[in-house]
Amino acid sequence: PTQAEPPCQYATGEASGANHAPNDRSEYVLVACYVVLGMTYAISRAVDYEEPQNTQAFSRYYSLPNDEPKALKNNFQSHYVAIDAVYKQCSDGLRRPGVRADYDEVVCQSTAQLLPAYKLFFQRSHEHLQS
Repeated sequence: PTQAEPPCQYATGEASGANHAPNDRSEYVLVACYVVLGMTYAISRAVDYEEPQNTQAFSRYYSLPNDEPKALKNNFQSHYVAIDAVYKQCSDGLRRPGVRADYDEVVCQSTAQLLPAYKLFFQRSHEHLQS
């Protein structure tokens, strides 16, 4: 992703409903990486969803937890998807007025496409902890 909030939510467990424990300094850690994308396929609701208007539907490339991973589109080494945070689903038509994406994600074919750049340590804000 190109925004910090979604990866931080994965690191704390907030995105999945889990509760990941911080280190002894109350910090969580992310590893930022350089990515060699190769040929990238942009996921689209219109093309890659059987029911594009159904906000509960999944892309043909999505695997449910504990299921076998789905392969990337043939001849591509990565997928790119713009995400609408309300539905946690693909957001199409970003060039149209009124259409937005809250964040984006990249899925790579192999960990060999990643080069670690640095570790980012962060703490939850006090406002978040009190709510």
